[in-house]
Amino acid sequence: MKVSIIGGAGYVGLITGLGLAQLGHKVTNIDIAEEKINMLLKGNSPIFEENIDSVLRNSLNSGNINFTTDPSSSIPDSEVIIIAVGTPSNESGDIDLSQIKSAISQIESNFKPYKVVVMKSTVPLDAIELMRENLSIKHKEGIDFDIVSNPEFLREGKAVFDFFNPERIVIGTNSEKAFNLIREMYIRLIEKDINLGDITEKNDVVPVLKTSVSSAQMIKYGSNAFLATRISFINELAELCEYVGADIKEVSKGMGLDARIGESYLQPGPGFGGPCLEKDLNALNILSKSRGLSLKVFEQVLERNNVQIKEILRKIGNRIKNIHDSTITIWGLSFKAGTDDIRNSSSIRLIEELSKRKAKIKIFDPVAKIDSSVLKNFEVFQDPYLAVDHSDMLIIMTEWNQFLELDYSKVFKIMKNKNIVDARNLLDYSLLKSLGFHYTGIGVT
Repeated sequence: MKVSIIGGAGYVGLITGLGLAQLGHKVTNIDIAEEKINMLLKGNSPIFEENIDSVLRNSLNSGNINFTTDPSSSIPDSEVIIIAVGTPSNESGDIDLSQIKSAISQIESNFKPYKVVVMKSTVPLDAIELMRENLSIKHKEGIDFDIVSNPEFLREGKAVFDFFNPERIVIGTNSEKAFNLIREMYIRLIEKDINLGDITEKNDVVPVLKTSVSSAQMIKYGSNAFLATRISFINELAELCEYVGADIKEVSKGMGLDARIGESYLQPGPGFGGPCLEKDLNALNILSKSRGLSLKVFEQVLERNNVQIKEILRKIGNRIKNIHDSTITIWGLSFKAGTDDIRNSSSIRLIEELSKRKAKIKIFDPVAKIDSSVLKNFEVFQDPYLAVDHSDMLIIMTEWNQFLELDYSKVFKIMKNKNIVDARNLLDYSLLKSLGFHYTGIGVT
């Protein structure tokens, strides 16, 4: 099957294109980012992701994937066109649809029927209608084209694994022809007819859910909103645990053993970040208000998430009375381990707050990078020990496994003041306290 992906050098587009190429399809990933396209043609990924280098190399060697900035080179002959462009929020919280509109324009300019146009980007329902209206000006839906909503459920840091081991595939369309074509595109995943070693697991056949376009979009929004709700819930419960002498790690473990609850997303931390959860909650809030509804849960989840950085600042203030005279080291920039993505990272929010208070800030992350265009008044180190040397406080903001392997007796010796705020509850606090650290976690006393 010939497939074109618009936004093919971005996170979702790249993973999807590489995955489909491994399934044997002829895929062309299209993107306006010429520098990224050139990197990919040379076998270099512009994003950090587990297993992506080997999958990229295999896809290029097979001849099943190509990268280009020219939509006209593949869209006319493609059976399936996937839109996987970015949909960031603007200042008001609305979704910026400029990249979606550009993608629709590229399809219109290179259209030859019949095509299935797949919306992979997470967009409001009116964006689907916008696409339908534009394509229907010159072409007839159901004859020249059909529209499908096929949301992605990829976890950053595990996205390659997630593509090849989906828990479900959602295909939203009112066209049986389009449904069958997209199902056939995924058939080797559905029937587990692919073996990439550790990347693939031999589990049961993957369930395929056929829905309306609207339901498919809401499944994606609802999933992200629920995950965000769990994070805000456990962070709020962790705060209460500190006041009643309970240990949130024990509490979350006990809760997670209940099959009705499960253990995922029950780890307290600095709040959710990344490109999706906050954006999608804002979109749901705006959608509900546009329909005359007042849905309080989504608003409260966001409000609790904003409180979490204030909680970390309170913990810092409990140990350092004059932040403006202090040197503070932050380990971890990315919004979660396993990725170099710093979009909407809690670390960035914390650094901004500490910078306002005139602290001297030192940063280390094993993967993520930052420059002065994003933040000012900080110093970046390539070595975690150098970053913490002569610091008044160390703050763990990302749950990198590397931080578990460091020598904390050495850290103790080189720090000026022996304060650790572990915003991920990553470290062994009994060990740290035995070394003499003043340790503060989340939801532990």
